[in-house]
Amino acid sequence: MVIQVKQSELFEKWLEWLNPILPLKDIDRKVLAALITLHYNNKDRYSDDEVLQSLLMSEDTKEILAKKLELSVNQVNKSYVNFKEKGIITVDNKLQKSLTKYPINNKFRILIDFDIVN
Repeated sequence: MVIQVKQSELFEKWLEWLNPILPLKDIDRKVLAALITLHYNNKDRYSDDEVLQSLLMSEDTKEILAKKLELSVNQVNKSYVNFKEKGIITVDNKLQKSLTKYPINNKFRILIDFDIVN
């Protein structure tokens, strides 16, 4: 199955498909999708991922996200707290690496293996 999406919608749709595995409230999903989109759009701009990760966690970024998503900064802060509780933001204050591994060919896939156990 192939789902065509605009780049601006990619990560929100991707997170919707991952909802059974990574359940998020609607606001949290929108904030996380915006964070991943920011990371994806700027990954080539910053050769050092540490710099990009610290920018994503900055108060300025939270304010920009709040404005873009039409949320309050408090709501965005609550999402960040939820992400930390779920391990989406690590103890090092970075997005989980599994969320920022992108394919080279721009074909994002969700692969799930089922192992039968007795």
